[in-house]
Amino acid sequence: MRLRQELNLKTMIKAASDELEYAFSRGTFFYNDICNNIRFLDFLRSAKHFKGNRFYEMLGFSAPRDEESIEEAKKVLATDRHAFISPHSYYGSSPEILSFVREFARLTTLTIHLLENSDEENLAFEKGDIFEFLKEINAYEEHETLLNKDILEYLYNLGILSFKKLFLTHLVHANKKHMDFLNNRLPHAAWVLCMRSNDFIGEKRENWGLMQKTPLRLLIGTDSAASSPDVSILDEIYAIYKKGHFSEKQLFRAATFSAYEYLEIPVSRVPYFFYPDVSPSIESLISVKNAKILRG
Repeated sequence: MRLRQELNLKTMIKAASDELEYAFSRGTFFYNDICNNIRFLDFLRSAKHFKGNRFYEMLGFSAPRDEESIEEAKKVLATDRHAFISPHSYYGSSPEILSFVREFARLTTLTIHLLENSDEENLAFEKGDIFEFLKEINAYEEHETLLNKDILEYLYNLGILSFKKLFLTHLVHANKKHMDFLNNRLPHAAWVLCMRSNDFIGEKRENWGLMQKTPLRLLIGTDSAASSPDVSILDEIYAIYKKGHFSEKQLFRAATFSAYEYLEIPVSRVPYFFYPDVSPSIESLISVKNAKILRG
């Protein structure tokens, strides 16, 4: 957050362009990008190598910030018919924002950061690090609809978990109780594994066994270049593979055909990349600095 305050839009766009260039050279061509800057959202419309969905992320846990975020979202909806609106997280978006998203979200598609932090559930009981941090930056407001409520029941009752295309990003600290809830009520949802980002911010995953068995669809993400070395999916799946919890086949499928199907990307829109002089393994592919685009 401190670094973001030091960046201007020009610097952000230059950095984003460089990241997109690098990721494309490694074979990444489609994104769900989530940002909370309207001008950056506009930049992505015509950015070279950017293909995918653009989400305007609504931040604000207290007034007037959440009210300002709702007004900004109204502008996005009025001027950009291809952009989606989305909350940030359980602790980053107030019940008022969540209710707004539920009413005005487009195409029944939503993404939300969920159970990324080990302390998220404590917010409902007004304790813990997130609670103290929000208070410290004058961003906390008591919400009766949230107090003493189970995190998933709270989101479910607000309708935030009722979307057809639902991207649950992280789930680092999802336990058996959480996964039973999600598996039983939301088996159509996808969970997005952003391992390098989780490692960078010190959120250690202990639920690999649970996540290997869930009917939720595994997809691969990076979160952002703020908390990950880059936004290349090839580099991301290599880092995940080295952890030893998922096979090459599982990871390649999650990053390709499974993603195309869930995101409804027509096969005709999928570019072909050629990796010269390598064998069909992640250890070999990762050595290629620049894949050759054959179609797309």
